[in-house]
Amino acid sequence: MGDKEFWEKQKIPRNNVEYVYEDILDYLQQYLPNFVVANAVVHYDEASPHMHVVGVPVGRGFKRGLETKVSKRSVFTQETLSKVLQGELREIAESCVMKYLNMEFKEKQKGRNYDLSVIEYKVKKETEKVEELDEVLKVQCKQNEELCENQIEIEQQNEDLYREQKELEEKKSDLEIDIFRNRLEQKYLEGKCEESKKKLGKLDKVLEGLGKVKNFIKSYLPFAPLLEEFANKVESGEKELQEGCIITGYKSPLGELMESFKEKFQEHFYWFSRLMRWKTSKGDVAPVYRDVLHNGDYYEIKGYANVESRAAYRVEELQDEIKSENRVGTLDQIEQNIEAVEVQVRGMMEEEEWEREKIVENIK
Repeated sequence: MGDKEFWEKQKIPRNNVEYVYEDILDYLQQYLPNFVVANAVVHYDEASPHMHVVGVPVGRGFKRGLETKVSKRSVFTQETLSKVLQGELREIAESCVMKYLNMEFKEKQKGRNYDLSVIEYKVKKETEKVEELDEVLKVQCKQNEELCENQIEIEQQNEDLYREQKELEEKKSDLEIDIFRNRLEQKYLEGKCEESKKKLGKLDKVLEGLGKVKNFIKSYLPFAPLLEEFANKVESGEKELQEGCIITGYKSPLGELMESFKEKFQEHFYWFSRLMRWKTSKGDVAPVYRDVLHNGDYYEIKGYANVESRAAYRVEELQDEIKSENRVGTLDQIEQNIEAVEVQVRGMMEEEEWEREKIVENIK
């Protein structure tokens, strides 16, 4: 809270900050109940007061291993990091500082709390190289202009200084060689600039592709617990799914998700092929349910169907193959696909670097 300059000028007791941090800590525990705070300490031994918070992220509902265990990924999602920690809690901190210290936060600076990815860092470095090459080109052009001016001056002096003609001719020859070398170097640098621009274009396309994949994952993550719940119920062999109340019209979160993703299989029968699939001896299949009450509150499983051919099978034919290890399209598989893309990108970068080194060797 505040910086060294602020506390040197203000007469506000530094321990008033404790009230600010007490409020922020309370809101932190409200917004992130699954982050169990073990220790929170306010330090006054540096330029400005600050608080250290130590806690344990707790994940629940795991099918493998312990049902409840330490899980940073379950608590600190992209949404909680951006919306809660750097969004809502910052607004709360601003109001608390105004309330207890009568001061305002500085405006949030652009670029704070943002790390460059490997690809962005490479693009940044390539851009800096292009800018450096542009500066070198400018210097070379200026040198060429100066050399041309010198050559003209020498030619003019030849008319008046016949005795020094041989010496001037030698200088002229040397200058012409320098000009020729500078022109060759200029062409080389221009080629390097064009090559760097092409590399940047390739990297932009790769970044665009990775951005689309990351956006897809970001939109998919909030549904992960519900998809896990749906898959667990199917794999457990539950015959009935009651995900709503006919009296109040209320639907559970899973019921809402099923209602938005259900597709008609035939009259009064529905399936959820976009929620989860299982790889079986009959191909990739999805469960088929009968909407018992015709309102999406109560479902009864009737079998499984191939997601491509729509061929139907009885429950007892495939239930033994409906297991977690046979799931298709899980978050883990999507993450593996992203890792494969990143490996491919690194391969492209290595190949382009090798080609550049080969060009340099040929020039030498």
